[in-house]
Amino acid sequence: MKNKTRTWIAGIFSAVACFSLASCGNEVSQVDQDTQFYQKSDFQPFATVNGEPSFFDESYVDAYMEFQDRYLELTRQRIEQDYSNNLLTQEQYDEKMAAYQTAKSENTRDAVIEELVKDTILEQEASKRGVNLSVEESIDEAKAYTDNLKQTLSADTSTEKDESIVLFEAFLEDLGMTYEEYAESYLAYSFYIREIEREVTESLADEKGLADKSDEVKNEAYASYMDQLYQKAKIVE
Repeated sequence: MKNKTRTWIAGIFSAVACFSLASCGNEVSQVDQDTQFYQKSDFQPFATVNGEPSFFDESYVDAYMEFQDRYLELTRQRIEQDYSNNLLTQEQYDEKMAAYQTAKSENTRDAVIEELVKDTILEQEASKRGVNLSVEESIDEAKAYTDNLKQTLSADTSTEKDESIVLFEAFLEDLGMTYEEYAESYLAYSFYIREIEREVTESLADEKGLADKSDEVKNEAYASYMDQLYQKAKIVE
């Protein structure tokens, strides 16, 4: 299974832009040392992993947990409202509520921290495998994504903000960040790690003779391997 927290991080911007539906970090790339992700001046990693600082700080963990709680509650309210307005069949309602309950049960501090730690482990593994990606390209991608989002929001003539936007802006306030700072840190990093994950997944598949197998098989092999690395990692919070 792919990193759930990273899916949320990238999905936050999509949620705000589409009204649907995780840092201030250290220098991440060991190859591209000239470009850095944005970090706050008071950044302190929430943990070290095998002697290296995590990209995420304690304030991110707290703000992210709070955002997820708020967004999950909003999701539940929307499901109930759609069902009350006969926009969902009983089967659709049951499926959505089951998905909501699963997401709520998985929204624990331990689960979030595990996924964030695995990002650092993934970077370390990528370095060992010679995976070299550009931090600058990820930042540029995030900036372009943010620019498109701002255009979408500016074109919205509604007099009242959508609840998703209100929640997201509360999240930014908790982080003490602007849209632009968020894009150059959390969002850019999520794009960067997403590409690293793809490269490591393919490298591992080649190593295990799975190159001609389905993505599902490759992803399962990757998830199992990352779990093994996580169990062996030295984590100090």
